[in-house]
Amino acid sequence: MYPGIGAGYRYRVFKGMKFNVGLDGAVGKDDWGVYFRIGEAF
Repeated sequence: MYPGIGAGYRYRVFKGMKFNVGLDGAVGKDDWGVYFRIGEAF
């Protein structure tokens, strides 16, 4: 197991629909990532 931290932002594109756009960032030991997503799994 390695230490890490992350944060994300979600924006609901259409008020009447459950359709989100998101941007996530994470930092860990000797690694980092930025993730962009359209829609949700649930």
